[in-house]
Amino acid sequence: NPIPIKIIIGFASIFQVSPVPLTAQGDSSSTSAQPVTALSSRTPPHSTDISLEPSTSKRKLETYYQHAGDTVSVEPQSDTEYRLIDITMLRDMISSLHTICPNPDCSAANVIEVCEDSSFGLSSKLELVCSLCDNVVYSKFTSPRVGNGKSFDINNRFTFACKAEGLGYEQATGFLSHLELPPTISDTAFTNKIDQLAESCQTALQDHLKLIHEIVRSRYIEEGLASLDDEKIDIGVSFDGTWHKRGHTSHNGVGVAIDILTGYVVDFEVMSNMCVACERMEAKEDNLPLKDVQNFIATHDAKCAKNHEGSSNAMEVAAAKIIWERSKSSKLRYVTMLSDGDSKAYDAVAKLKPYGEDKPVCKEECINHVAKRMTAALENLKKSKQKDGISLGGRGMLTATMIKQLHSCYRRAIKQNAGDVSAMKKAIMATPYHITSTDDQPDHRFCPDDDWCWYRNPKKSQGHRPDLPKPMLQTLLPVYERLSEDALLERCSRVSTQNANESLNGLIWRRCPKVQYYGRKSVQIASVMGVMSFNSGVTELNKIKEQFGLTVGRHSTALSLKRDERRKKRDIVSSSSRKDRHHRKISERQRYIQKEGVTYAAGRFGA
Repeated sequence: NPIPIKIIIGFASIFQVSPVPLTAQGDSSSTSAQPVTALSSRTPPHSTDISLEPSTSKRKLETYYQHAGDTVSVEPQSDTEYRLIDITMLRDMISSLHTICPNPDCSAANVIEVCEDSSFGLSSKLELVCSLCDNVVYSKFTSPRVGNGKSFDINNRFTFACKAEGLGYEQATGFLSHLELPPTISDTAFTNKIDQLAESCQTALQDHLKLIHEIVRSRYIEEGLASLDDEKIDIGVSFDGTWHKRGHTSHNGVGVAIDILTGYVVDFEVMSNMCVACERMEAKEDNLPLKDVQNFIATHDAKCAKNHEGSSNAMEVAAAKIIWERSKSSKLRYVTMLSDGDSKAYDAVAKLKPYGEDKPVCKEECINHVAKRMTAALENLKKSKQKDGISLGGRGMLTATMIKQLHSCYRRAIKQNAGDVSAMKKAIMATPYHITSTDDQPDHRFCPDDDWCWYRNPKKSQGHRPDLPKPMLQTLLPVYERLSEDALLERCSRVSTQNANESLNGLIWRRCPKVQYYGRKSVQIASVMGVMSFNSGVTELNKIKEQFGLTVGRHSTALSLKRDERRKKRDIVSSSSRKDRHHRKISERQRYIQKEGVTYAAGRFGA
């Protein structure tokens, strides 16, 4: 029976489509031509006859269907399907509907039907067929061919859209099925197109980073930090690593260097300690002829996804060494590294000495991560005292709320005294003395003469209400003295943060969600798209499209501009507004906790 198809072009046109045996035409890089009514099926990965117990899922589903009976329908309830059609092709087809069959045996009153001959991914071959003699009077694909004529434009766009929006193959095909669109290209063809897209991304990235390096160079010259005559200029970068999976077991990681002055990404490297193809070959090589294994090794080495031999933790160090080694051939020298101190990346680069003995790489600290050291030090202090039988917790002591306040005071003392190490040190040391002062023993020797210390400000004179008991001063002083050493504060003098790196991490992993595995090429594509959109906006991704052989239409352009405008507006929102919202949320959570008490804790409510 004919299958009605609705064409998505902004309005719905219903055609009667009759399934016809497949032709040999089609996209060699796409799935083989399939009847519209055929459902793709995958052969189980095993072909053994080993008898296995039915899985829990199988038992559950079969039991449910037995009890549900006729209430569960597994048959299609409608013949309605949709197709994506190039608007130009649709115009040609509509203008041909009045065509009279050239067969002289057909009457002038014959009916021309719209039939679908075959489909190749999201591209279908539609035909105008005489209802009397089945003569084809018009035939054309719903999508134009591109490149060498073997690929369809719509299938390439499908691949690009999946990678740009963070959809895996299974999620994308599921999305299409809910729209009643035909199955897209096969997973093998999809993988091949990802390889092509990765090459396009790499080409676009090279041009992009070349321009970014010139912009960074010009900015340093404008600021008087470099001269036009300098062949190479020295810059400071914020370097950080990010992983695809949490828990230090990720197979993929990315190391990124961002210029501190301009905020542009100047280089990055994707690391992977796993190759799926190698894993599969290793699992079955014992059952394969030696010649097949040797052929695999000879052809696979050049495209092996594994470029790191070691643990996930060591990926950040390996990426740093590659990036600094690669910088020797550019016009920029990364002579300052802003890092979080979580890895040995700086030690590895310093040992590498990429610019020689007379040009060492200096280290700077991210003040956010340095402030976390105060939290960690106070938590460790509580634990160590607890082992000695001394409790520092409880009301009026080092509670979680008090530790957060001390963390904020420490960070504020550093940030408000940028570039002045002695002022930083004085502001930091003011905290322990101020919060333990009493009316009998006031000690505000380091407190500044401004509004925040009431003791120094006669207009705000009041009695002491110590946050912590006086004996706590001697307990806290070793921590504060260690975290106010001159060497540490000098590395914080620019009060820089790695917020830019954290922002970029989100752009990368939204295109490779952490809930499922992705190979190195997918992570590479996500990283390129994330870096280019981070540097120049979403519209910059149009350059990847052009390299991939896609034209940029008005809809994708409009969405890109809309996203970039929305990003600009978000940046206008003041940081104080964000802080106010953050503090309100913290206060709200605290009120809930006080009202509800402990409602969840591991093993707390067991018998």
